[in-house]
Amino acid sequence: MTGAVMTPGPVQSGGFTLVELVVAMLLLQVGLLASAGLVVLASRTLTAAAELERAVSVTEAAADSLLRAPWLGGGQRREPPFLVRWTEAGDGLRVEAVAEGVDTVVVSAFSPWRPEPPT
Repeated sequence: MTGAVMTPGPVQSGGFTLVELVVAMLLLQVGLLASAGLVVLASRTLTAAAELERAVSVTEAAADSLLRAPWLGGGQRREPPFLVRWTEAGDGLRVEAVAEGVDTVVVSAFSPWRPEPPT
């Protein structure tokens, strides 16, 4: 190797640059925030499902009880956090669970059965 001259090349170092680390941290932060948002959404959905299940249960119990009565008429009773209302509707019975305070019907059920009035 006579007469050959060695020129220094670019210095290669292992690891990541500062820009790469910042981008990686940003992506990690976006992923964590998205996961936290999903946890909040799942919690709200679970709460709404539990409330709906309670409304269905209250409505079902009221309808079952009312359909055993010889004469229904109309009426209501409180089953917190709902107000259960029932009315004669056409050829049957309509039972509704209404959210107290907001007067929003959560569950409405209709049974095509009409008892005979008392004699």
